[in-house]
Amino acid sequence: MLFRNYLGVSAAVKDGARAAAIAANLPQADWTTLQAIERTAQPLPDGAIQRIVIFDASLPQNANGPSAACLNSVPGTHCNSYVTSDWETYDADKFECNGVPDPDWCGADRDSAFSDPTPALIGVYIEVRHAYITGLFGDGLTIDETAIFRIEPTTR
Repeated sequence: MLFRNYLGVSAAVKDGARAAAIAANLPQADWTTLQAIERTAQPLPDGAIQRIVIFDASLPQNANGPSAACLNSVPGTHCNSYVTSDWETYDADKFECNGVPDPDWCGADRDSAFSDPTPALIGVYIEVRHAYITGLFGDGLTIDETAIFRIEPTTR
C-alpha cells in the first residue's frame, strides 16, 4: 500500500507539473493543473492529499522545491497552496486571477515569453498522508514529492 501510494504521488506531481508548464500563462492554469493531478491521483485513498502547492521555481528560494515561506502561504512568495476541497468547491470560472483561490501567483502573470534569456520554471509540490493499516509502526507517514518543469513559451 505504501509503495502504491508513493508511486501515485510521484505520477500525480509529474502530471500536474507537466499540465502547469503547458498551461503557461493562462488565467486558469492552476485549475488545469489541479484537474490533471486529480485524474492521476485517483488510486490514492480519499482524503489522502493534504496539500498541493504551485510555485515559481525560477526564484532562488524555490529552486529546489517550495521554500518554507511558500509552504506556509506567505504573501509575495509566488506560491498558490490548495487543499482537496479547492477543486471540489471551486469551478474553472473561479480561477480567473481575481484573488480567490489563486491569490499570490495568478496564471496570467506567469512569464512565458520566447525572448527571455532565462527560462521560467514552474513547480508543483504534493503532500499526501499515508495511513498504516495495522498501526504497528504508528498511525502513518507523510509522502511529499516535487516536480519542476520549464514553462512552455507562448506568443501571448
